[in-house]
Formats: sequence, structure tokens, C-alpha cells
Amino acid sequence: MTDADHRADYAAARDRLMALPVIHLIEALAALSEAERETLLSRAAARLAAWAPEASASPEPDKAVELRSLIGRPQRYKVLKSAKAVFNSGMSSFDCVIRNRSERGYLIETPNAARLPNNFDLVIEREQATHRVAIAWRKGDQVGVAVIS
Repeated sequence: MTDADHRADYAAARDRLMALPVIHLIEALAALSEAERETLLSRAAARLAAWAPEASASPEPDKAVELRSLIGRPQRYKVLKSAKAVFNSGMSSFDCVIRNRSERGYLIETPNAARLPNNFDLVIEREQATHRVAIAWRKGDQVGVAVIS
């Protein structure tokens, strides 16, 4: 296939994509994994900036951020609650602070973030609630956890 053929295929695919109603685009993006969506959105933003550099410098809100909110990124709610990370069959615990929550998990802060096991019980004392969680990511004192039961 020549470069001209590739360009023609790309143009045809782009035209088909642009003809789809927006809801179909959102459904197609929602079917992708989060990593695939991030990659696709990053590439789209880079190409948009290359095609219209003045548009990327405008003070308008980032359209990629708006699109992410439509395709399955859970709404996060700021909270400030004390909690305990309990592990080792209840024999060990660390105090922590819940900074935000979503339907999928919590952002917690603890000076012992690096020492937390991958799975533990998050006990929210004020609510008298216990959630089994798994660590999704760590950054400094902050830990993102997903509720698994």
C-alpha cells in the first residue's frame, strides 16, 4: 500500500467517524479500557494542537477533560474523614485520612503509604463502615484504593 493509499484510507475513516452522532462516539470510547482512552485522547489533543495551534492556546476548558467525564470516569467527591487501614488479620493498622471518594474507591493519605499491603480493610469509624480495598496506585503519602467488597 502506498502513502497515498494510507492517506485515502485515513481520510475515509475520519469522514465515517465524523458522520457518527456524538452518542455513538461516546459509546465507542466507553468500550475502551482507561489506558486506551487516555492514549487516544492524548493523541487527539496533540493532533488538534498541530492542526490549530491557536485553538490550544485559547482559555476555553480542556475538551478532553469534558470528554473524559462523559465516558465513564467516576465523579469524585471531596471529603475529610478519619479512617484506619487494618491488615494482618486485624493485628496491624495505620491511621489515615480520606481526601475524596467515588463510587469505585477512595483517595487516602497516610505517612505510612509505602508500608501498606496491596489489600486491606478500610475502617471509617464515624460511619461504622468497613470496606475491603485494593491499592490502585501510590504517590508519596497518597494512595488510591478500589473497593473490592
